Amino acid sequence: TISTIANSESTKEIPNCTSV
Repeated sequence: TISTIANSESTKEIPNCTSV
């Protein structure tokens, strides 16, 4: 969801990592 999308921009590799 939003958390995954926002994190996806940071990781751009591990969208499953919800721990920024």
